[in-house]
Amino acid sequence: MNAHDKRTYFRVKTEMALACQALTAEQYPQWYQRIVTDTIPSTDGYQQFLFLDTEIINAIEKLAFDHPQVAKVFTLFNRKLNLVSKGGALAKEDSQLGHAPYQMVDLSATGLRFLSPDKYMPEQFVLMECILPPQEIFITLIAKIVRCVATDRGYEIAAFFDTIRPVDQERLIQRVMQAEMHQIRSQRYLNQG
Repeated sequence: MNAHDKRTYFRVKTEMALACQALTAEQYPQWYQRIVTDTIPSTDGYQQFLFLDTEIINAIEKLAFDHPQVAKVFTLFNRKLNLVSKGGALAKEDSQLGHAPYQMVDLSATGLRFLSPDKYMPEQFVLMECILPPQEIFITLIAKIVRCVATDRGYEIAAFFDTIRPVDQERLIQRVMQAEMHQIRSQRYLNQG
């Protein structure tokens, strides 16, 4: 396997909601500290809901190893709360991320490529808020812009993950591996038929 094969093998197309905001030199250290100390503030109810839901999912996954039945009960309660809250208790429309459409991105464990209506400069740091379906896992991270190319659909952005919580990076790696397994199985199926 050559270097090009490795790059394409571990980069997959997947769907996510994504909102970006350029960080100033003053904002970068503040957000860096918030992410590494796991004290990410929520700016609206929808973001707070997603962040708390992600934390609940993390706790349930840890609990599942030693107490699978208890974890199952908590999972069911979490789903029930999600159904109730998504029925109108939270104003998704008031959130910047709530307005971000789901889009196809090229995702790897260390970065992503996506389309944006906004232009960013290479070497610029941006705050990214992402939602990974189907569980709607909320991830906040700092990325460094690698490339920004104008296209007829906006700007194609390539970004490297600069600062991310380890649990969130693990979730991104899981997403990449799941998508890769799906692609491998689909290719096998096509080759057999």
